Amino acid sequence: MAKKHIIKRVLDFVFSFIFLIIFSPILLLLSLSIYISAGRPIIFKSTRIGQNKKRFTVYKFRTLVNGIKRRKDGLSDKVVINKLAELMRETHLDEVLQLINIVKGDVSFIGPRPLDEPRYYHLKTKDPGWREIFTVKPGMTCLNQIGRYSPRGWKRIRQLKGLKSMRKRNRLKLDHYYIRHENAWLDIRITWWTIEYLIIGFFEKAYRKITNKT
Repeated sequence: MAKKHIIKRVLDFVFSFIFLIIFSPILLLLSLSIYISAGRPIIFKSTRIGQNKKRFTVYKFRTLVNGIKRRKDGLSDKVVINKLAELMRETHLDEVLQLINIVKGDVSFIGPRPLDEPRYYHLKTKDPGWREIFTVKPGMTCLNQIGRYSPRGWKRIRQLKGLKSMRKRNRLKLDHYYIRHENAWLDIRITWWTIEYLIIGFFEKAYRKITNKT
């Protein structure tokens, strides 16, 4: 393991462990809210494929009613447990349990998002360089996720050297770019852009909801 990856792993473990302790009261309240409103299970588990094609279980708070599966039209996204669950989905707070995956070493804070089985087999048929995706640990956030949810973040991503000509967001190209240019400064920028889109995005959504009602 390269020295930079050892340092990254140590930082991942330390900060994820600290965040779990800090957020533990919030995690407890969210768990109680789900249990009171919809019972068990509180945690949604699914299999993902990570570094070296190792399969692992990723954890999220359950936000949808049991038996409801996501459809392509997106209608199932509205069948949430309660208003708090809806807020969790909008702010990605349902993914905070993935801090456990970071502590375990399944994922990192920064890295390509882990693939599920269908996307894994799709990747093998569509991307000649698919093996490169599994040379690094997947992450909670990445360039593709920022570009997907934040127009402001997408503009900043396109300012990176080598991405200025990219007109349309492409997950595979962004993942390959990160792997080939992985360094501490890029990780810092991705972290800041993620915090920015989570916080600013939340207030923008709240503002739009308020103005639409008035």
